[in-house]
Parts: sequence; C-alpha cells; structure tokens
Amino acid sequence: MFRTKSYTVLLLLSTLFICGECKKNVANTPPPPPPAAVVNEVEFWLTKPDQSILLQKQSAILSFANTSNSFPVIEVDSATSYQIVDGFGYTLTGGSAYLIKRMSATERTALLTELFGTAGNSIGISYLRISIGASDLNSSVFSYDDMPAGQTDINLTNFSLSKDMDDL
Repeated sequence: MFRTKSYTVLLLLSTLFICGECKKNVANTPPPPPPAAVVNEVEFWLTKPDQSILLQKQSAILSFANTSNSFPVIEVDSATSYQIVDGFGYTLTGGSAYLIKRMSATERTALLTELFGTAGNSIGISYLRISIGASDLNSSVFSYDDMPAGQTDINLTNFSLSKDMDDL
C-alpha cells in the first residue's frame, strides 16, 4: 500500500514537471507567420433573383482554403497541354429566342453584345447550340415532321423547319 502511494506521488510530480516544461516550450515558440495576402483566383459574374444585380462582374475575393480530405487529388500542370478549349457557350432554347425576338432593337443589341462581346462586362460566348425541334422551353411541342395521330411519313414529305423560322 505504501509503495502504491509512493508511485502515485512520483507519477503526479513527474506529470506536473513535464506539464511545466510543456508550458515553457509553448511560451518560447515563435508566433505563426502572418497569412499571405489574399488574391482573387477567379473572375465571376453575378445575377440575383431580385434583379438588384444583373450579370455584373464581381470584385469580391473568393477565398479557397487549404483543407485536407481523403479524396483523390488532381494536380494541374499548366506547362502540359492535353487538349485545347475552343470556346464556351450555351443552348438557345425556343423560349429564349421567342423572348429575344420580342425585345426592342436597342435592348436586343445590348443583350447580344453582352453575351457575345469580349470587352468590359461582356461574357464572350463563342458557341451557341440550338435545339432540334421543340425544347422543353418552347411554347408548344413540335417536331420537323408532325403528322396527325396514327399517320406516318416515312419519306418525310411533310418535313418542315417552319416552326423554327418563327423565332430562330
């Protein structure tokens, strides 16, 4: 029993001594270096649902913190090219074409300059895809060879692009 108390006291004293040394070492540790200046690595444009901001280039800094994870890491070597990006674009739906066509000439020119231009706040679209036949945003459903129910047109005698000619 005496021996157990001695060991307990010895263990307690050595723990206190070690903790005291840890505090001394922590106190002597230099402070961490100040964080590096934050630079914006990404340019982005913003439109808010309440229309308080409409496709405006933002100057806010997007901060990307270093975090560790268990996911595979992809490292980009900017000195090596595997493929070339020809450009960027979007799909012009029949619904969008309908609305653009009904804008005033001044508004339409301003919109198209903003979409396809490369100066100022323009976004520089270089490709445009249009849907073949009606998209989900057209005012009506159609194909290029619509036939009444039960009829077929194997030779495409009734083929017509006329529905697209309205707005596209």
